[in-house]
Amino acid sequence: MQVFAQVVKIIADSVFNTADDVTSVLQRVARQSCGGQLQASAAKLDQVADWKSWINQLQLKVKNMTGPGSPHYFKFVRRGDLGMPLLAEHGHAGSGELAVEIEDFPARQRKDPKDVLLVVKAFMADRRPQQVIALAPASLRERILNGLR
Repeated sequence: MQVFAQVVKIIADSVFNTADDVTSVLQRVARQSCGGQLQASAAKLDQVADWKSWINQLQLKVKNMTGPGSPHYFKFVRRGDLGMPLLAEHGHAGSGELAVEIEDFPARQRKDPKDVLLVVKAFMADRRPQQVIALAPASLRERILNGLR
């Protein structure tokens, strides 16, 4: 059974009034199931990143990202970080990213460790991505970052 199904059951069987109460329920269950040692955690996000605006700055069109059968996991990485281990709380390393061929820039374009890539997976728990797509060369990344400062 996937972790999500277990979390849904825990939430459904609990009584709470606020989002912080849900977080507390999940933290308590995580401690109990790990013998008092917290090996998993729950947090409430007050906001999420505005990826749509960021993608628009790259002047890209991203399609087929919603609806039935759409991917559930998107991770932006620098080329140099592709395949690096994720934080321990994510449960697995990113080595599966190296097993997928990159949908890369044209061959004449120089590859840079600071190029921005998008890793796409069907589900968060998948070890191997569906796609790794080159989105922005390092030079464009630097211009965007400078514009945000």
